[in-house]
Amino acid sequence: MNATVRNIAREARTCGLMLSSTKKRGTPFEFGFSAVATAGFTATTFTCPARGFDSIVTCWAIPFLLRCRNTFMPREKSSGVIIFSGAGAKRKFLLLHYAAGHWSLPKGHVEPDEDEKETALRELNEETGITESEIVFVEGFRQEIQYYFTKSGELVQKQVVFALARAKTRGGKPPKVRLSFEHTDFAWLPYAEAVEKVTFMSDKSVLAAAQDFLEKGKNGTQKTLFDKTKQKPSGKKGATTKKSKTG
Repeated sequence: MNATVRNIAREARTCGLMLSSTKKRGTPFEFGFSAVATAGFTATTFTCPARGFDSIVTCWAIPFLLRCRNTFMPREKSSGVIIFSGAGAKRKFLLLHYAAGHWSLPKGHVEPDEDEKETALRELNEETGITESEIVFVEGFRQEIQYYFTKSGELVQKQVVFALARAKTRGGKPPKVRLSFEHTDFAWLPYAEAVEKVTFMSDKSVLAAAQDFLEKGKNGTQKTLFDKTKQKPSGKKGATTKKSKTG
């Protein structure tokens, strides 16, 4: 049994689940999956067309363990904000270089007494020095991602929620960035460069969602708080409907 299978089996045991396999001559392996009543599962056996226990575990166990994870594992929630400056071809996004070596977006852990917006503003100020008065939130944008990581040997489910905000400019320049001790560098980059620069695929998807939202807003599909463009009337000004005379 390889390391991947051992890890899956260990996670299963922490959820009160049992993994087993049987093999009869000339038949595929069977993967047995059972759970304690408190886990909310029913004992089930699946037949997988694989010819090895490793393949069977990856074929059947992972979806059920994900469900189990969502029920029992510790959860953490973070909130952040995607900051951009400019519009159209001149639009640039703010990225931070973390001391750990990756490029990402401003975000942080949601404290018990905070909502998502309060956390995003606090983290933005702590990590970049940018204050609420220097940005304008975009109405209607909320992007959520989820992933898993290991903390002190325990698997944790992480939820991260992002808002979107335009940085106010002075003399055509965005606010001054003052990095925290957690970061080593920052960059204002056009979308294509920004999405290439960020390290994690989840951040790439968040940036793509923000860019798409802003482009649609520019075209009138989705309006933002700072979009002052007025829609043109569909008909001619002053046009009236003529009524036919009777009698």
